Amino acid sequence: MEFMLTFVIAFFILIPIIYVFHNYTSDSTQKRNYNQINIIGNDIVNNAESVYYMGQPARLTLVESMPSGIQSIYIESNWTKNINELVFQFHTGENVSFFSNVNINASFNSSDFSQGIKEITLDAVNDSNFKWVEIQIE
Repeated sequence: MEFMLTFVIAFFILIPIIYVFHNYTSDSTQKRNYNQINIIGNDIVNNAESVYYMGQPARLTLVESMPSGIQSIYIESNWTKNINELVFQFHTGENVSFFSNVNINASFNSSDFSQGIKEITLDAVNDSNFKWVEIQIE
């Protein structure tokens, strides 16, 4: 009986400790992922602006570590209205957006935002109507 009482007391002490530890590590992982996305997004947008002003055939390659938890990456743009937004969408449904002062374009597939080291290439492109930066992730 004493053994059972000791086990029950230990159980009621350990469960809250495990719960708090699990929530703390989950929150810190999510914060780390958001911080990493902020670094990547700012690097892409800032360097896209540099490549844009250098003009064609300028090219810049960034090496970044993509965190886990990203569901998609997409570009919201309307070049005639100067709307250029790089959006990272997390599995939680939250979006992190980065606004660019220059025209940007890209198409992404699921391997582009999977976790791991990625090479992000920024190419300046000109045609008769527009000038933009093409973003590719490999």
